[in-house]
Amino acid sequence: MIRVNTITILYWITTGLVALLMLGSATFYIVKHDMVVENMKHLGYPTYLVNILPFTKVLGAGLLLIGVKGIPSNIWRNLNEWVYSALFCNCVLAAIAHGNAGDGWINPGTIASVILVSSYFLSKKVGS
Repeated sequence: MIRVNTITILYWITTGLVALLMLGSATFYIVKHDMVVENMKHLGYPTYLVNILPFTKVLGAGLLLIGVKGIPSNIWRNLNEWVYSALFCNCVLAAIAHGNAGDGWINPGTIASVILVSSYFLSKKVGS
């Protein structure tokens, strides 16, 4: 009984942290738009991504946090897998880009990737 509660609590902590990181990042993209554009140039990414990524990060964070009633559970599980996959690609690509740009390999993308992977595997144990 205690083990299940601990896993559930750890799942919600890691998932909440992922959502917070994504929402914070999206907010930063909007509030500090010019700075993020320059950072994208530094990383070698096209700057139009600055206009797309905030939307996808908010959508991904929202989908991780909510369970949609009325959608069959097998469809919801598949959607959840896609959300984790998309956010994982975003985080890993950010980590690699920062590392290759000389910003160091321990960066927000690396940290977010570790937390996201933890959330994903804990979600399998919780059954969400």
